Amino acid sequence: MRFIERNIREAARQFEKVEGGPVRPSIVVLNCSEVNVSRDAALKRVHLEMKRHDIDRVILITKGDVIDDIRK
Repeated sequence: MRFIERNIREAARQFEKVEGGPVRPSIVVLNCSEVNVSRDAALKRVHLEMKRHDIDRVILITKGDVIDDIRK
C-alpha cells in the first residue's frame, strides 16, 4: 500500500513544478499490475490518497489489466 501512497504523492509534487506555477493535479495514472495487492485494497487506498492530495481522477490498473476510472 505504500506503493500507492508514494506514487500519488510523487505525482502531486510533479504538478507543483509545472511551468507557470503550481497547478492542482487532476488526473493520475497508477499501474499496480505488477504489485501484489488486491483490487479492493488498492481502490480503498486510492480514494484515501485522492482526498489527501486533492486529486480529481485516478486511472488505476490492477492485476489482470483491470482498469478502474476513479473520480471524486
